[in-house]
Amino acid sequence: MITLVNGTTEQYRKNLIKGNLFKFNSLRYETRVELDWKTTLDSSTKGTVGEVILRANGREDGKSYRRDLPAVLAAGLLWNVTPEFSITPSYTLYLEKDADWGSQNNSVSHNSYDLAISLSYEFTKKLSGTMGYMYTDVGMKPDDFSLIEQMSPPLDAHTIALGGKYRFSERMSVATGLMGSFYQSDDASAVYLAPGVERTPQVTYDKTVYTLAINLQYRFF
Repeated sequence: MITLVNGTTEQYRKNLIKGNLFKFNSLRYETRVELDWKTTLDSSTKGTVGEVILRANGREDGKSYRRDLPAVLAAGLLWNVTPEFSITPSYTLYLEKDADWGSQNNSVSHNSYDLAISLSYEFTKKLSGTMGYMYTDVGMKPDDFSLIEQMSPPLDAHTIALGGKYRFSERMSVATGLMGSFYQSDDASAVYLAPGVERTPQVTYDKTVYTLAINLQYRFF
């Protein structure tokens, strides 16, 4: 079992420009969250393959390690092209190279980022729809993945989303959305103990994720 023992953060927001047609009002900065973790193994885990795997990844019983959440810098725009149609681009930068990741400090080649755009259209007073696209660039290669990344590999991805909302009345509405994230496959090289003798084989990471959501909202007041 891995237990979080400490973490702090601060967040700053500032509205810069506001207008009827164009808004630049979502500049956001979140400071780095310093996290100290401690690994604790119960008696049933000690002496098992699980303990060997944890030790191989620098997770030893009773020892602490750092794994900060990086600082985040994000900015968004809102352009009301017409009263019914709006465009919202955004950019989010994760300052991972400044975070303390202990033994993995040299594993990040560059800071990760998300680049996104969404389109919204109000067909009628009751019916509206949205569609969006986001590209995610991850600053870590599979050869540098630790146990954490191997369990849920971070990969560059293209994400597409569609959504709609219907308002039955001023108080009641229903919204639905469909999202697909298409991750770009990448390989972790084989590790050799000696020429021709593999310690670990080459691993290919690949995944596609679909999400469907439905929301029913009622406002009592």
